[in-house]
This record gives sequence, structure tokens and C-alpha cells, in this order.
Amino acid sequence: MGAIYFFVLLTVLLCGLTAFTKFYHFKEYLFYVETACDDTTRVCFIRDCEAGGCPPNNLKKYSAYTIEAKHYMQCQNNNCASFCESSETGQYCEEIICDSLSDSCTGSAAQ
Repeated sequence: MGAIYFFVLLTVLLCGLTAFTKFYHFKEYLFYVETACDDTTRVCFIRDCEAGGCPPNNLKKYSAYTIEAKHYMQCQNNNCASFCESSETGQYCEEIICDSLSDSCTGSAAQ
């Protein structure tokens, strides 16, 4: 019976250590970020803020990206627009494209 408890405890500790290493040390997870978007030059997501559905950034027209957590700290003032749109660092971001069939989009290419 003691060997089973030891094995279970060892397994739980190993799982905890693995999760700690992956998520805390190596930061292997993604952030979803929104940046201001100019719908005259690109397709943007749009949201209706009248119903109180806007987040604190109050962006009605926005671009969306996923960014690796280990690179998120390089964003200036919680705004990843310049980081994600830069030719040098943009490789760490992946733009989420607005699909007019399933999302609310605006911009010249959204029609």
C-alpha cells in the first residue's frame, strides 16, 4: 500500500513540475490581443459598444492577434500593434483574419 501512495505522490509532483516548467518558466501559451485598426487600409473586426459589450480598451474597430507569452512583455504600454506589425518582431504574432461569413467586419475588402 505504501508503494502505491509513493507512486501517486511522485506522479502528481512530476505533473506539477512539468506544468510549472512549461507555463511559468518557458511561457508556452498564447495571449489574445486587440489593437486599433484603420478600416480604410485593411479589414477590421467591429463590435457594437452600445449594449455595453466593449472591453476597457473601448475599441469598436480592431485587429486581433495571438502572441506568444514569452514575447508579450516586449509590447509597449499593453499595446502590441507596433510589435506585431513590425517586420523584425511580427514573426512572433499571428494575425486573426476577420471572416465576413462568421464575424462582423468592416473595411474595403470585407464586402
